[in-house]
Amino acid sequence: MTTNRKWPEEDLARIRAFRLIDDDFMKVCFAGSPECVEFVLRTVLDKPTLKVRRLTVPSQRTGLRGHSVIFDVLAVDAEGKAYDIEIQRSDRGAGSRRARFYSAALDFGLLGKGESYEALPESYVLFITENDVLGKGFPVTHFERMAVEDGNAFGDGSHIVYVNGAWRGKDAVGRLMRDFFCSDPKKMKSSVLKERTRELKETEKGVGTMCKMLEEMRNEAEARGEARGEARGEAKGRVKGLLAAAKKMVEDGLASLDQVAKTLNLTKAQQRALRAML
Repeated sequence: MTTNRKWPEEDLARIRAFRLIDDDFMKVCFAGSPECVEFVLRTVLDKPTLKVRRLTVPSQRTGLRGHSVIFDVLAVDAEGKAYDIEIQRSDRGAGSRRARFYSAALDFGLLGKGESYEALPESYVLFITENDVLGKGFPVTHFERMAVEDGNAFGDGSHIVYVNGAWRGKDAVGRLMRDFFCSDPKKMKSSVLKERTRELKETEKGVGTMCKMLEEMRNEAEARGEARGEARGEAKGRVKGLLAAAKKMVEDGLASLDQVAKTLNLTKAQQRALRAML
């Protein structure tokens, strides 16, 4: 690592260990390199001429009922087709319902007010998973809507694609997955992925970018911890006040313990605590 600045050794060790299958590193890597995104999409989808026109990393979208989606990598190609690339290291995070939700959230932002539904472009949600979560043994599995009765494609332009991170075949996807799990850029096969990874791990500017990312991650984790602590404190205060009010109602003879528990919707644990207070 050719850097002159004294970065924390712990951070440098983490940077050396990062791989593209680690979503935080992948997002930083792809954010500054449309060429890397193009290479992945071309390889997985077998579209050798695909050209990324617009790139957003990461991108957040909030649904109508408030459930937000943060796309790892959101790209639009020269034809207007939209692509979401998601890294899923946990098998639980790669379920079919989540893929469906991400596909719907992606589509929701692609049609402007007053535009015809026919103007909705094709959309692709790619899940790159650490394991073969589908258990099919395929390098890539494509999902599209079809008619149950005759198997004909629905043709709505929506595509969900699972990339098997455990695949190590001698094809293009196998080589790509080897690179995704490689921490040493010198051992990577793809020249574009190798150069971008080397830049982030071995140059002064790249290491500085990565160290800044790690510092932001630490700050966010600390803020979340403080927020959780405050929330727990507020929750305890509310329960304490609720039990005090319930105790007074019972002691004043306004209602029985069972009546108070039902009226205030006390949990079993809270009912036990109330009995102990009486």
